[in-house]
Amino acid sequence: MSKDYAKTPTKRRAPSRNRRPAKTAAWRRVPGWLWLVTVVVVCGFLYGLYAIQLKHNPPALASGQLPSGPRPAPPKKILPPPPAQQWTFHEVLRDKTVAVPEPTPVKTPTPTPAAPPKSWILGCGTFSTPDQAQSLKAQLAFAGLQAEVKPVVNDQGQSRYRVNLGPYASKRAAQKDQHQASAAKIHSCRIF
Repeated sequence: MSKDYAKTPTKRRAPSRNRRPAKTAAWRRVPGWLWLVTVVVVCGFLYGLYAIQLKHNPPALASGQLPSGPRPAPPKKILPPPPAQQWTFHEVLRDKTVAVPEPTPVKTPTPTPAAPPKSWILGCGTFSTPDQAQSLKAQLAFAGLQAEVKPVVNDQGQSRYRVNLGPYASKRAAQKDQHQASAAKIHSCRIF
């Protein structure tokens, strides 16, 4: 015999302890005292508007009618006429003459010859062996900078090898190459 499962009643579950209560409308969750305060504030605001209106539009007269016609204008203050002006400068200046001195020619200073533009050099190191100097020159070449190695004799008669970049026409150009060398982790370059 076959059983019809569709028509059998389903068992209801018992309410769970962790089950949330049904959501209530938001206005039901607002406490009553808050409603009272809101009503009092709104009524106070409306009363304030009414008081302002009464201040600018006074109530009807005792007979129950508003005064007809335009409001009387406030009385204007009558000022005394201005005093007569007494100027005498045109009479005083009529007979005066002003002596203007002749302009003296201004001597222009002769321009001094401009000093030769200062050149800047970026010194990156001084070494005792040419191999060390060539190694730094190669590192600078990998950074995209063209350096030169100059042999120099110091005060004690020893030969040294100086690695320089430049000369540069402006200090800003020297600083640009100094930053480029610093980006390649060569921090020994100084501007002279």
